[in-house]
Amino acid sequence: MRSIKVNKLCKFICDATSLDEGYVHPETLLEKVKIKGRGGTILQPGIDMIESAKDLGARLPFIPRGEVFKMK
Repeated sequence: MRSIKVNKLCKFICDATSLDEGYVHPETLLEKVKIKGRGGTILQPGIDMIESAKDLGARLPFIPRGEVFKMK
């Protein structure tokens, strides 16, 4: 197995509303993560936010092991 060094990642929260938490260092996910939300889960607004983000690349930063699919 090969590991990949990840310097930072985008943190999105999909709850009753979608929140872009910006870039965080992966180590912060080892601690407690505070989720802001009102309850419920609606994924589509979060997916729309990710798809429209200008600073996210159009390709994966690694070689996937499984099947890759695109959503329209």
